[in-house]
Amino acid sequence: MYGGGTFQKDAGYDNGHDCNWLLMCEEGLAPVVTFSAFQLEANWDFVRMYDGVDTNSAPIATCTGSSCDGAQGSAASLLVRMTSDGSVTQDGFVAAYTCEVPGAPPLSACGAADNGPAANEALAGNDGAGQTVACGEVFGLTSEPDHMTNCVWVMEQPGTVTFASFTSEGGWDFLNVWSDASAVVNIWGPAGSNGGVDNTGDLGRFSGTEDPGTIGGVAAVQLITDWSYMQSGTGFQATLTC
Repeated sequence: MYGGGTFQKDAGYDNGHDCNWLLMCEEGLAPVVTFSAFQLEANWDFVRMYDGVDTNSAPIATCTGSSCDGAQGSAASLLVRMTSDGSVTQDGFVAAYTCEVPGAPPLSACGAADNGPAANEALAGNDGAGQTVACGEVFGLTSEPDHMTNCVWVMEQPGTVTFASFTSEGGWDFLNVWSDASAVVNIWGPAGSNGGVDNTGDLGRFSGTEDPGTIGGVAAVQLITDWSYMQSGTGFQATLTC
């Protein structure tokens, strides 16, 4: 599509869909996507948006269930991908996009899914550098990430991190806390399913509804996801104190 318009997968959809819409604008403008209706099978069917022409571009939104906030790209192209699993469907969605002057490129702690050169490897956002967290800043992930994803937050200086909330798929998706950002292991999945790689943070590893609490000497926080089910509400919120 070019220049703006509407697109949808509504009035019901089938199992096994993998539908893609490439939204394009003239140079100097970027797509802004909004949804007027949204209903997918929660945690199994997804709409994902990428800041570029394909799924190797930076992910900027993942939506499932009964709502989607939309997204804004940083350049002339944005890819919207809708996938459904093998059972249970819902009404679908109706969306539109306009072309507007972009703001600053979005900073994301999360990189593209399974984008590393090694098996089960995913690089963090910002070309593997992750996202820097300033002293006193509240940080975390409030929208569900993609599968097979590595999200890394690097503290501007080591400090104490207090976690206000945390949820993930127990035993499969993990929050790792590290005292050395250079030691972060970019392999996703538990050791029993990723070739035996131990990707445990040296200051702690948490999954499911475990409470990380308050941890001192933190240099990096990492969230890694596996290839399948995504627990509703996956993410966390925390504050860095230096």
